[in-house]
Amino acid sequence: MRTPATKSATADQRRRHELIVFLVLTLLLAPALAVIIVGGYGFGVWMYQIVAGPPGPPPQAARPPGVVHEPQSR
Repeated sequence: MRTPATKSATADQRRRHELIVFLVLTLLLAPALAVIIVGGYGFGVWMYQIVAGPPGPPPQAARPPGVVHEPQSR
């Protein structure tokens, strides 16, 4: 059987372990994942633009929209 002293020691060890895990997750893993995700997205956009070309203005229409030219009769 566990005595109250061993229960307290086990609870303290578990609390300390949970605190260490929490600090590792919040101080190391979360920022590293954020940098990896943002960097990966930027790398993907960069690779896409190498293949497809950079974004530019839309192509110009041959005539302004809505204007219909009547054929000229002679």
